[in-house]
Amino acid sequence: MASPRKSVLITGCSDGGIGAALAEVFHEKGYHVFATVRNPSKISETLSSAANVTTLTLDVLSSESIAAAVESVKRETGSRLDVLVNNSGGGSFVPALDAPIEEGKKLFDLNFWAPLAMLQAFAPLLIKAKGCIVNNSSANAYVPMPFMSIYNGSKAALAMASETWRHELQPLGVRTITLVTCAVKTNFFDDYHGAELPETSNYSEIRDFIHNLADGRLQANAISPRQYAIKVVREVEKGTIGTVWAGSKAFFCSVGMAVVTTDMIVESVIPISSEMAKAAQKKKSVQNTYTNRRGSLFAAKYPQYNQLASELGTPDQSPPFWTCIAAGIQSLQSAVSTPIMVIRAKQDTKKLSSTFIPDCEHNRARNNSKGTAGLLYLQYWIACGMKLPRTTVRYTLEQDLLRNEGTSFPKKPRSKLYTEADERLLVRHVRNNLKDIYV
Repeated sequence: MASPRKSVLITGCSDGGIGAALAEVFHEKGYHVFATVRNPSKISETLSSAANVTTLTLDVLSSESIAAAVESVKRETGSRLDVLVNNSGGGSFVPALDAPIEEGKKLFDLNFWAPLAMLQAFAPLLIKAKGCIVNNSSANAYVPMPFMSIYNGSKAALAMASETWRHELQPLGVRTITLVTCAVKTNFFDDYHGAELPETSNYSEIRDFIHNLADGRLQANAISPRQYAIKVVREVEKGTIGTVWAGSKAFFCSVGMAVVTTDMIVESVIPISSEMAKAAQKKKSVQNTYTNRRGSLFAAKYPQYNQLASELGTPDQSPPFWTCIAAGIQSLQSAVSTPIMVIRAKQDTKKLSSTFIPDCEHNRARNNSKGTAGLLYLQYWIACGMKLPRTTVRYTLEQDLLRNEGTSFPKKPRSKLYTEADERLLVRHVRNNLKDIYV
């Protein structure tokens, strides 16, 4: 028997989300609610046990599942449906250059094609009831947030399509509301742990920043799902047609779009330019740790060693200046003739001595080779963010090469730079000893 109540079907009603909040508010308004979820275990017991609430298992990506839902609604309402809310959807945080194409297509299936499939399936019921369809798009449809291009594109496609459907459905007596959803405090990020970038990614230096976008920071100062739902149901009840901004600071967002540029909004939320600049500065500081200003030609001329220095790691912050005599490494003097030098580091002399020397002596004992000692403490200095004079770097590596390679690496006057052949020999020697340095 058909229910005399108005009816609403809502997709994506998992507990703690927008769909569940909409179901509760529509129920309070006297609607017969069809609350749908793909996984029945994710719907709250309070909602599923409420009177005039029918829970349906619905996979919006399955035409068979959609058809079954249509039949269920027909039996309950006499082939009518007053409101259809396309709420279910998914997200993606990954640079476009690293995005798996097939995964991107699946997201478009969920965020764009599924709402269209739902509209086509339930159109006869909506037309009979002179009802309303509500499509949940996003502010990301209008603001090009970095590392979310697939999600942004899918929501932009839905927003434009929804407004197009509005023109097509209006002559049939069906209203269309396009929700532009701003920040809402849901559990959307609970099961999403961020993108894992490949090692070859152009954004590998800020991989942590990109990964952490899924930590919920984009929901800062967000409103509750219930506050959002009350706003949406009010718009449905009063006969609104067209675009509705809803969520945290929705009014200011909608007005702000006409006042400020999207670039300004993007930079305030996801400052990709500044993050890339910070990463570049860190990389530059590592590349220059083994040379002073006078020796910068060494870094520029020998890209192999330049890349090798980058692999050693980056200090967390620029180290303070201080001057010391290398008294803390006296135990190395038997292995390398260490000149007195001025160095810059974030460690003090005591920490340098207690942290570094045991590691060095352990390596010397393990390898029974004095030749790796100079390389070891040079690598340690670089990893700690110290800046060494050009002559010290060259002299230290030269001593190691002479000890390990015999006469194959002739000693040169300190006023001269290495040749390319020398560099290849040096880099090979350093790479071959990395396993002995980091034990």
